[in-house]
Amino acid sequence: MSKFVEWDQSLDVKVGDMNNEHKIWINYINALHDEVSKNSNATTVGRAFDAMYDYTLKHFGDEEEYLKKIGYPLFDEHKQAHEDFLNEIRNSQRKLSGTGSLPDTFFMDLKGWLIRHIKIVDTQYGNYTERMNKKVG
Repeated sequence: MSKFVEWDQSLDVKVGDMNNEHKIWINYINALHDEVSKNSNATTVGRAFDAMYDYTLKHFGDEEEYLKKIGYPLFDEHKQAHEDFLNEIRNSQRKLSGTGSLPDTFFMDLKGWLIRHIKIVDTQYGNYTERMNKKVG
């Protein structure tokens, strides 16, 4: 089965730990997509959704800690983007719990947000890290 989201070099944020976490997160998204595509029962889909959501929380926490550590000047905006996204995910989680299904646009919205966020927002802290490393080095 082909993967719904593929990590490629265009998603490289130049921070190894964050790249690795993005790859793991993508694996969770693909696992959830697979369960929905196979018409798995609501319990199985719910478990896959919860695993993806829990990893999203972990990743956002790790990323925010990293941004604090490097003194990233756009930290507040970045954290707000995470909060806005988590609100959307929680809305979908409530729908899944209530109806046993996800909104039709869920996966395309998720993929679109993920790709845009990594390529635009996360790449900014990667570039910032690179500039700071050049100043120190």
